[in-house]
Amino acid sequence: MDKPESETPLDISCAQCLDDAFKCITVGYQMSYFYRNGELDRCNGRWTDILRCFRIKAMKEDAAKEYLKGTNIDPEREPHVASVWNLKERPGW
Repeated sequence: MDKPESETPLDISCAQCLDDAFKCITVGYQMSYFYRNGELDRCNGRWTDILRCFRIKAMKEDAAKEYLKGTNIDPEREPHVASVWNLKERPGW
């Protein structure tokens, strides 16, 4: 049975949130972040994002959107300035 649109959870992958949290604590990521920014990434909010993702799966869509406003996983948030690269299906060389 299909749920009405107001009752469907947002399409946010909790697995992606988990992957982002574990990627943040890897040595390679921290070295890259240090090279670009001159400091280590403290990974603020990554673990909280996982909990938020699990919580919104039990909420109605309008309540979930309100709950996620201003967070890292807000689907209506503008992309970060550094997110300028598009992945190609075929390399250009």
